[in-house]
Amino acid sequence: AENYQGFRPSYPEELSPELGRFILRGQRIHWPDQPIALDVGAGTGISTRYLAKALGSEFQYIGLEPNEDMRK
Repeated sequence: AENYQGFRPSYPEELSPELGRFILRGQRIHWPDQPIALDVGAGTGISTRYLAKALGSEFQYIGLEPNEDMRK
């Protein structure tokens, strides 16, 4: 997990606003009052943090990682 965190690159900063716009254009009438973003296989949380940056505080974020070392 330490090597993964140290060497796994993040996503391009310029992609974050576009990702947020794409997701928020969805059919919001089907969304719960507080939408949830679930990152399955979240690893060290790189994608979860990126989603939070793209979507903002309206969402609840859950990172699901089965590997104990990666969760730490």
